[in-house]
Amino acid sequence: MNITVIGTQELSMKQIADGLQLKHRPTILYHYIEPAIKHGIVTLLYPESPRHPRQKYKLTVKGLALLQELNAQMILRDVFPIVFSKVILASR
Repeated sequence: MNITVIGTQELSMKQIADGLQLKHRPTILYHYIEPAIKHGIVTLLYPESPRHPRQKYKLTVKGLALLQELNAQMILRDVFPIVFSKVILASR
């Protein structure tokens, strides 16, 4: 799941779908949201009631740390594109 879609917000399934440019709810749920929840990146606003009518999703502390790391990498890539690509290639 592209966690930058959620960012620091609390988003509904519809808002996440719009951000991912997808429409099929089961695909979003089973291929994006559930794996992110399983890996501790996303949590439910109402975890005790998964079908809550006002259910929203937000990043966990782990998800926010990952978002910060991704943002830092994007900044590095934009500021130092040649150096960044060599570092990424060297780490593989």
